Amino acid sequence: MKQTKNHSVRVTRPQGQPRTYHIVDVENLCGTGRPTSHEVRRAMSSYARAVAMKEFDQGRAAMSYSQERAHLFDLPRQLRWVVAGTGHDAADDALLGDCDPELLARSFDRVVIATGDHRFAGLAAELRTRGVHITVAGVPGHVAQILAAQADEVVDVVWAGHAELVA
Repeated sequence: MKQTKNHSVRVTRPQGQPRTYHIVDVENLCGTGRPTSHEVRRAMSSYARAVAMKEFDQGRAAMSYSQERAHLFDLPRQLRWVVAGTGHDAADDALLGDCDPELLARSFDRVVIATGDHRFAGLAAELRTRGVHITVAGVPGHVAQILAAQADEVVDVVWAGHAELVA
């Protein structure tokens, strides 16, 4: 439901529009394991523009549990948090564990995988064999080749905080 001044309005997908699901590794897009709220908001705003996120899209996002609570309200409203543990691959494990390729393929026309991590290549390949259009969105120069090879398209996500990563 979309909130207006005094009313809630249900957002519905226009007839014929493809359904898109987003899988977002927030720390990967931010380029750090300890992003500030400002960095998360900037990265997510740039991401939403780069992949043309629609109001009726759906998805999940994750980051290490130690950081997640500080950023509860920094995501676009189309995304919901997946509770991740702590440690190096906590967000990856949480996102991959949350994805059911059969259900995603049955429910969505397009899946956007927002990370550069090679660990998502298997998911991308499985979804693609099921006829799902795969978009990989990541920081330029930081998307694993094996992941990019499984995508129908690769989209660069660039924001001011990435200057040192992209250079």
